[in-house]
Amino acid sequence: MNASIGMLAFQGAAARAAILTPERRREIAREAARARWAPRIAHQRIIRDRAAESAPREPLANLDGCTVSPVTRAQAKPIILRYEWLGTLGRAKVWYGLHAPDGELLGVVGFGGTAPRDLPGSIILERGACVHWAPKNAASFLIRRAVRLAHREHGWTTFVAYADPDAGEIGTVYQACGWSYLGQGAGRTRGRKRDHFRRPDGRVVDERMLRHGGVKLADVIGWERVQTSPKHRYVWREDGAQRASLPYPKRRSTV
Repeated sequence: MNASIGMLAFQGAAARAAILTPERRREIAREAARARWAPRIAHQRIIRDRAAESAPREPLANLDGCTVSPVTRAQAKPIILRYEWLGTLGRAKVWYGLHAPDGELLGVVGFGGTAPRDLPGSIILERGACVHWAPKNAASFLIRRAVRLAHREHGWTTFVAYADPDAGEIGTVYQACGWSYLGQGAGRTRGRKRDHFRRPDGRVVDERMLRHGGVKLADVIGWERVQTSPKHRYVWREDGAQRASLPYPKRRSTV
């Protein structure tokens, strides 16, 4: 009896699968792949670990003597392209770098982008990365001081940052810096995914970036529309007027 029931269930599943459209099959495959991957560490950490294997170098022992100061987009570019998850410079217009005591550049962060509608006047921490030989806590050291400098030099008070769950990010560095957590997909319809396009070369582009660049959907015929998970959002007020924070997201146990 159980075998018969199992066979009927299998036949029913096969019949349902047979009527799926090719688009729906691809969508199911993408969701299954995302569920199987479900990264438990940030992709940027994976990039740094691989870099450490291919180009071994002893990390600096500590942050003693390290400083943070403005850098150019050209100076930031090599680090961002090598270590940053998105692999692009984005719309950042102001950059700061973490320098070793000898002046070597150990990490960079860039601020720019368009302020969220519910946080007018804010600036976005668009990009950031550190080299694989940077000392422990380099990222939080850099962000704290870069925000302070950006406030002093450009007058920005409200800073916004995002963590992408599709890249295994939960915003650990912003938690370490004491930023307020606004939730996943904050400022959007609850549960709504983000629209992107996958170019023929495999790179995924945010639809909003296309709109900001004046690119029309008719110009990207042949690109695949994909949807990605809502991002975690964090905010920091340099004037001390911090927003109420939701409980920080935590990683699933690896056990």
